[in-house]
Amino acid sequence: QINRKVREHHVNIIFAVTKDQFHIYNQLVGGHNHSLSLIEGSSAGMLAGDSSNVVQLIVDEYQKITSAVELKDNATNNIRMSYASECLGQRKESTSVCKGLRVGDSVDFDITLMVDSCPPNRNDWKQTIKVYPVGLNDALYIDLEIICECECEKEENRQEKSPECNYKGSYACGICSCDLNHYGRRCECDSKDSNPDVKEAICVRGNDT
Repeated sequence: QINRKVREHHVNIIFAVTKDQFHIYNQLVGGHNHSLSLIEGSSAGMLAGDSSNVVQLIVDEYQKITSAVELKDNATNNIRMSYASECLGQRKESTSVCKGLRVGDSVDFDITLMVDSCPPNRNDWKQTIKVYPVGLNDALYIDLEIICECECEKEENRQEKSPECNYKGSYACGICSCDLNHYGRRCECDSKDSNPDVKEAICVRGNDT
């Protein structure tokens, strides 16, 4: 619930905790690996025994937050998003985080979107993916339409008892789906027919029927 509110209101959380609790909160914020953070844009700092360092702790953690930019997205499991950036260097690397930034610095990200599989729910074939920098009220929206079937596969485009299939099967996408006891490229062969004049080569049962 905390992470949901953080995303909704684009805020960053700094946990100032005692030494005996630090390891718990450090895991919560992902330690040095932002991608493992359970709360986006959060950080944790260790308080002194008398909490005298609380102000400096907040300043230091705030500088860490403001000197980095991290991209996140809400893509579903069947969609793979990958990020790459030069950040402030000369070589492009696979990363969604750039650190060591100062006010006025500009960084570019390349985003690659791969659809690994078609969602089982047809409603998910059209979706909008949100890509956003953590803690900032800004976002890029990608309208995605996944083509999971051809037009010719749709039921309304299927021809039942088609002349292309000798009226013994349905025709769709250039392929005959033969009725029971019929086979062949155009359903021209009858499994009950023992006519020796029928050439064997013509009636070889195909893999597509």
